[in-house]
Amino acid sequence: QQKVTPKQYSIEEWDAVFSNNEVIVPFLDVCVFAVKRLRKSGPCSTVYEFGCGMGNNLRFIHQAFPRVRLLGSDISAVAIKKLQDDSIPNSLFWVNDQNLNMRSNEIDLVIERGAIQHVSKEQAKSYVKEIYDSMKIGAEGFFEIASTAHGLYEKLGEVGDDPTVGFRTFYTIGDIKCLFADFKINRIYHLQRDLVLNISLGHNESQLHEEFKVSAQGSFQVEIEKIC
Repeated sequence: QQKVTPKQYSIEEWDAVFSNNEVIVPFLDVCVFAVKRLRKSGPCSTVYEFGCGMGNNLRFIHQAFPRVRLLGSDISAVAIKKLQDDSIPNSLFWVNDQNLNMRSNEIDLVIERGAIQHVSKEQAKSYVKEIYDSMKIGAEGFFEIASTAHGLYEKLGEVGDDPTVGFRTFYTIGDIKCLFADFKINRIYHLQRDLVLNISLGHNESQLHEEFKVSAQGSFQVEIEKIC
């Protein structure tokens, strides 16, 4: 039997997630950031989302700004096919591998929410370098990345298999500054959400919380700008 590499295993897991998911709900903080920036940059802007999944955020942006050009990539061919099948006007979606294969000086706005934390820090630096090259001078971006304050960090360490899907890396403030060293970092927020009561957990989820002690979800929200 052919051995499955961790990368292949992760892709298969994400394909399974998107195969069974028809719920499309945008992430509020990402979309608020995008709306504010697009009001400033104008309706002819180009927006790129790294790890776009089924396009939850990009679909919202299209509804608010129908003339904006949308680009999105994800490792899941299942998610990308669902996006392509919907034929959203003025858009391009593709499956990315180790490279994003993007053109230089094309992007006005970049968004990402919880995707880059599922690759190694070395691979994340490579992706961010490609994203930097693809952005125009003055272009801005929003990233949300798991921090070491996350409840899973104590169990998994800096990197480990995520109990839900794929694997997870966790970042310190120093890691964030290093990852975005080529950019002007306009703002960094640290978000932490503690679970203090949940009486609706099913048996499996209760067991997961007990095993991994997920009492907190910690993440950095990073707002960046390309200035040179």
